[in-house]
Amino acid sequence: MNHPALIFLLFCISALLPPAYSAFISIGTNAIHFQDDTNSFVPIGLNIAWPPTNDAAVAVAYYESFFADLEANGGNFARVWLGPNLVDSFNPLALLRNNFTTPDETAATIVDGIVASAESHGVKILLTFDSFNGYCPSWASGNCKFDQSVFNANNGGPLNQYGGFVLFWSNQEAKKAFKDLLKFAAERWGESDAIFGWELFNEVDIAGQDLPTGFYDWHEEMAKYLRRVDNNRHLISESFGIVAGNKWIDGSDSFDFTSTHNYARTSRGPQIPDVAKSNANWAATKLDWYKKPTIIGEFGCDDTKKDADANFRHTLHAGVWSSLFQGGAGTGLSWFWNGSSMDDDFDREWFLKEFRLYKDFVDRLGGLIGDDKALGDIGFNSLDVHVLEGKHVDGFGIAGTEGGVSIAIAWLHDAKDTCESETPTREIQGGKIWLEQVPDGDWKVTFFNTDSGDITEVEVNSKGGLTVEVPTFVQDIAIIVSPVSMLVG
Repeated sequence: MNHPALIFLLFCISALLPPAYSAFISIGTNAIHFQDDTNSFVPIGLNIAWPPTNDAAVAVAYYESFFADLEANGGNFARVWLGPNLVDSFNPLALLRNNFTTPDETAATIVDGIVASAESHGVKILLTFDSFNGYCPSWASGNCKFDQSVFNANNGGPLNQYGGFVLFWSNQEAKKAFKDLLKFAAERWGESDAIFGWELFNEVDIAGQDLPTGFYDWHEEMAKYLRRVDNNRHLISESFGIVAGNKWIDGSDSFDFTSTHNYARTSRGPQIPDVAKSNANWAATKLDWYKKPTIIGEFGCDDTKKDADANFRHTLHAGVWSSLFQGGAGTGLSWFWNGSSMDDDFDREWFLKEFRLYKDFVDRLGGLIGDDKALGDIGFNSLDVHVLEGKHVDGFGIAGTEGGVSIAIAWLHDAKDTCESETPTREIQGGKIWLEQVPDGDWKVTFFNTDSGDITEVEVNSKGGLTVEVPTFVQDIAIIVSPVSMLVG
């Protein structure tokens, strides 16, 4: 099917706008941070999993608008779905929407436009091939739709209509079809440096429950096959609905980084509504477990409650920022792109402000490290942040030394700021912290106001760790500790 308006839009995007970068993503030597070529690449972005329309030209224009906004505000990353593979899938980008063997050309053409737009605006895309929805029975959940799956025998697929979803992982026809899908994507978009990497499934455990015969073998087989057909060997990952992930898949050498989906469900414990702390804790935990980069692939408040996102603005802020300070590779990726709250221009500008300030902070950090080094060159370890004065304040950080570069970053957070609180207005005054692992010497401490971008700098001599007074802040404040001799580039 031809779409003249879409073809013209693709021409404009690919021919009239210059590409903003030209490098594929790799992992730094510290196994924590990403790089493009020799430069640091810190993912700054969100989920934009599907467009709000089936109209091809309008769908591409939607991403073009979003990517332009990201570029203008320091953003560089988006997670985009190519599934779920259902008959007439709700996602216009779903490639297997007519049958289980033939990618839909209209959907692929829209993805062509999205990739071209990403190239023009310096945005990297994590492409997710499928989602759990088509591989669990409708009686299990409203999000489970095996009856609509292109792999269901009722829809021309190879899997028995009554319970065949458990055989997806071992059925030879289904495996061949999925490999063909991987090859199609690798050949069509794998030459683009706008592709950050591939994700096999969204929340695969909801489909597989980690139990059916062949589940683990399937993952190894698909990851190795994708590596073989992708000439540029983009990074490969998997995602899980359970926040802890899966140690056999996350820990496998076939997968390059881990992804955490963290929704602050109160059923998981009283501390969980603190999205900032839980995002950071899971970043630190998975780094410790798997010794590979980790991202917060989705986050939000308790999605089992109708009013879960009532306080999403300050929750978004906390979830975007916090994981970096426990070794997360970039921003937490919000799942708030497709509701009315995020589609209106005012609110879009509000959350894009978070990316602008985050990018300012990362640039300041990069300037201190120097032009000849990337974050991925520096070995970071946990920094113990002790709050000596200041009620209901949490703190955490990381510190690194490599090749003559010493640097530490830390984050202080109002512990009363959770999904269940109102927008924070409490001023935290008279704070004092002790950063335990900072060596003796003269240090510059840079306090970065995460709401305004204002900078406060002090010089402190440390002995037995660094003790410093903290300026007044609301909600949270970011900190960089560097030798006095280091200058911002």
